[in-house]
Amino acid sequence: MNQFSKKQKGILIAVICAVLAVSVFLGYGLGSGGLFKKQGEDKENPLSMSYDDSREKDGKSGIVKITATCESSVKEGQDIPADQIKVMRVYADGTEKEITNFTYDASNLSAGGTDGTVYTPYGAVALEVNHVSITGLKTTKSYYAGQIPDGNGVVAVYADGSEENVDSNSIDMSPVTLVVGLNEVPVKVNGHDHTLYINASSSTYAQRAASSDTSHRTRRIEEATLFAGLSSFDAYDLVHICINNPSQITTASTEKGVGVLTGATTNGGVVISNGQITGGDTTTGHEICITSTGGIFSPGAGYAGGDLISQGCVASILTDAPVLIYNSMPLVEGQSDAVYYNAVGMVSPGDYYVLSSSTGLTCAGMQQVFRAAGCSYARPLTGSASLLWNGEALLGSATSGSGIMFNQ
Repeated sequence: MNQFSKKQKGILIAVICAVLAVSVFLGYGLGSGGLFKKQGEDKENPLSMSYDDSREKDGKSGIVKITATCESSVKEGQDIPADQIKVMRVYADGTEKEITNFTYDASNLSAGGTDGTVYTPYGAVALEVNHVSITGLKTTKSYYAGQIPDGNGVVAVYADGSEENVDSNSIDMSPVTLVVGLNEVPVKVNGHDHTLYINASSSTYAQRAASSDTSHRTRRIEEATLFAGLSSFDAYDLVHICINNPSQITTASTEKGVGVLTGATTNGGVVISNGQITGGDTTTGHEICITSTGGIFSPGAGYAGGDLISQGCVASILTDAPVLIYNSMPLVEGQSDAVYYNAVGMVSPGDYYVLSSSTGLTCAGMQQVFRAAGCSYARPLTGSASLLWNGEALLGSATSGSGIMFNQ
């Protein structure tokens, strides 16, 4: 074995020290890949021990933290778009690398800040989301005192000033009876507490009629604009109707309302529609006229059609039947035994009755019914039984035609 002199040994040691110093300076180490393997070069295995121990934290080689963010803002109540979730691993030197093999658990969604958990090969991390919260709720519906609001027509106002309709299925509210003025109604939208502000008007005529109607009714319509209560008797059906606006009375059938149809008449007369004469020049006494204020009357014979319009008539139909009650007085003369199937009565403008019978009632019998109801006017219509209820024929088979209808 060759023997080194002290001088040679000293030179060898100096060379080795110099090489080590240079390798440290240039960032090389003694990893598993050899003397001159660059630190961090094994990118196929991020947990490889070839990484410098100084880059390790929490047992993850060189990884300082994992971040998970949603790159787009998410409005409260909306789902987080999966394609907007970005997960990164961040190293001590500030470099980042995206993680694509992750799973997302949204079972712990909250109103803002952190939403669910993202699971990666390096551990779990909370997902950070920039939420646009709901700052208020309003409604597009008109409400009146005494009503109980529902989830339809609710609009969410967001912090960024935008507005969106809220699905009624995502709204939960306890029954609250509204009072006149501003009402603060507690609701939950997708499980989050909010307040729905509703400005309720004083109750309408139709609503007051509905609340005061204590009679047994087979059917009822209780809308802000229309009350209808149906009572069924052995020989006939009688409907009490209250409306808010005279424009709700028409002489044509409708899918949202109640009324009776009329058949063909054998006598002529003046027919008016929408304030215009559409048939006849002179009255025959067979007209049933509707006024712009919601009144119903029948003129005598011999008046010009223009005279009816001057009296405020906006629509009219014809009937062969006699007037039963006029100005609260019974008027049947010599026709008390005549049988009819439909009739209309008025207590006062806004308050009406319609009657329909599949077997028919005599004029005397109808007169008795309408007088008991307090009607100041009543008259039968020509034709067979034809009671319509929201487009459905409760009596008869016809669902369209001319008659007296009260719309919602």
